[in-house]
Amino acid sequence: MKITKLKVFTSEFLNEINCSGIPNHRLRLKVGVPIMLLRNIDQDNGLCNRTRLQVIDLKKNVICGAVLT
Repeated sequence: MKITKLKVFTSEFLNEINCSGIPNHRLRLKVGVPIMLLRNIDQDNGLCNRTRLQVIDLKKNVICGAVLT
């Protein structure tokens, strides 16, 4: 039986990594700013890549937005 050692990184170390092309781990938004979806969430309702939205409310783990036309 082969035993493998795993490297464990702390969250502090991972949060300090800054690479070009990778966003920081913390996102700071304000109500009223425009945002853009980067993933397809619900294509039938128009929530797909590059859809522009305006932030209308911010919750702890949810961003509420209205689609901009």
